[in-house]
This record gives sequence, structure tokens and C-alpha cells, in this order.
Amino acid sequence: GTDQGIFYSADKGTSWKPVAPLLKGRNIRALVFDPGSSGLLYAATDQGVFQGKGVVWRRASHGLTNKDIRALVVSPAGKVYAGTFGGVFKKEQKGSSWTPINSGLKDKQVRALAIDAGSPDTLYAGTASGGVFKTTDGGKRWKGMNRWLLSSGVLSLVVTSDWPQELYAGTVSGVFKSTNGGE
Repeated sequence: GTDQGIFYSADKGTSWKPVAPLLKGRNIRALVFDPGSSGLLYAATDQGVFQGKGVVWRRASHGLTNKDIRALVVSPAGKVYAGTFGGVFKKEQKGSSWTPINSGLKDKQVRALAIDAGSPDTLYAGTASGGVFKTTDGGKRWKGMNRWLLSSGVLSLVVTSDWPQELYAGTVSGVFKSTNGGE
């Protein structure tokens, strides 16, 4: 995913071809696979979410109140979560509409999302000025996780699957690590 659309390489990066004519020239901010659907991709753009396989793509933004999508994650069960500058939204695997899930999320300018693959109802949201938030119930309730985090401007998040599990937060002041789920 680039600021000129989505490209594909069949020769390990020697050459690249545009994949999605609908997304030509669009800024792709995140690109994720749906593990439950063979070949299905979701793309985050500044004009909403798109989903597709191969060259066939369609807009998938129904229910999003803010189309400025900064982050996407997909759970092993196929639930899709979008981080926007209007909060976090969830779309069920078979659903066609997004639902806001922002209770307790004090900063709704979400720049980053991460999901715990071992516990798919546990998500982390990195925000523009409120730091890191965590939910353990699929987004019903969020809690700030900022103790010892020296910067509240979060740009990226990563959760490792190894034990002990680690959460990394890339911030405007550097990278921070938690080994206890952000506590």
C-alpha cells in the first residue's frame, strides 16, 4: 500500500503492478488480510475503508462517521476494527456496517491499533494526544494505559505473540515497551 494505491509483486519485488484500479492515486494508510476469508484484503484510506480481492474492490465504509481511517486490524474470527480520527469502529465478519465502540476512549483521534492474537477481544488503541487505551471486551469499555509512558502521541503499536507477551508503542518521543499488557 502506497500513497498512489495498492501494488503487487509476483517476483519477490523485482517488479510491481497496480492491483486495484478503484484505489489508484489513493493514500493507503493500512492494508490487512482477513484470515477467515481467502485473499480478502481491507485498505484504510483518508476516504474510508475499501475491501477487495485481486482487481475487484468496493467501498466498505457504511456506518463510519469519520472517513479518515488511520489503522485497521482483523481478529482471527474476521472482526474488522478501524481506527479513525472519530474513534474506533467494528465490523462483524458477516456484517456490512460499522459500529462505534468508544466507551471510555477519551481521545478519539486513533492513529494505531493492535490486537492480541491469543485473546482477540483484547485490543490496544494509540491516540494522537491521549496515549494508549486497552479493551479486553472487544471495545465495549476502554481504559487508559499510560503509566510510565512518557509521550501521549502514539504513532504505532505492536503486540508480540511470544511469551512473555510484549506491547510496543512507537511515540513521538521514542519506542516504549510493556511486558504486562500496558499496566
